[in-house]
Amino acid sequence: NVGLHDVPHVLAPAGLDDLARHVVTVPMPEIAPQPIHLIPGVKTVPTPATLENLADLDILRGEESESIGLLETTKQTGPLCILLPGSHTKLLHIDEQSRITASYTTIGGELMQAMAERTILASSVDWPPAGSPVWSAVEAGAKFAGEWGLARGAFAVRLADVVVGMDRTDRTWWFIGLLVGSDWSELRRWRFSTTGIPLLIGGREPLRSVYGQLAMSAWSGPVEVLDESVVELASARGAIAIAQRFMTQHQDK
Repeated sequence: NVGLHDVPHVLAPAGLDDLARHVVTVPMPEIAPQPIHLIPGVKTVPTPATLENLADLDILRGEESESIGLLETTKQTGPLCILLPGSHTKLLHIDEQSRITASYTTIGGELMQAMAERTILASSVDWPPAGSPVWSAVEAGAKFAGEWGLARGAFAVRLADVVVGMDRTDRTWWFIGLLVGSDWSELRRWRFSTTGIPLLIGGREPLRSVYGQLAMSAWSGPVEVLDESVVELASARGAIAIAQRFMTQHQDK
């Protein structure tokens, strides 16, 4: 509802056929001479949706194509989960039919950027971070988040700067570890995180590696951090797969 055209979400569970079936075709001559086909997102909505079950609700848009692209490229099938860190952290459950059955979202990435740019921490950390992660600082920040929480941890970044004199690069990665560690504390509350099923981690670097490193102690099953060659074109590959299925469905008609 904040893009080119409002496209209703498909109710989970939703796979390739469901997404293709609900593609919306919209003529937009001011943008392109051919109609534009918009892929729907997926919503997890118990019935009825109320404030009492708010924790069980979720929506995603865009990650459905990305996740299908990852499955197509890796040739993997569920049950498994896919973690896609970015401006929002998206955790998706995929069943044995390669359908998205549910998702779980935090605003971890947006929160990280907002704190780094719009709070007192702006003078204490670099944003975006440069270079490779300092893993000792990442893990120390995550540990602090687990022991003391995010709000106290955020001010501790300031203390590490003004009082301790911690190196600026180390402070930056300590801060990132704090935010990702805090995010993992929330992600671990999701019911699928304790089932022992595999976890595939995509998204952009450096968050992909940082979430993957901390997943080793946060996730109950095997963890695979996907290569850049797999992640880079995942959304495009997923969109192509949906488009091909869409065309097949319409040919059948």
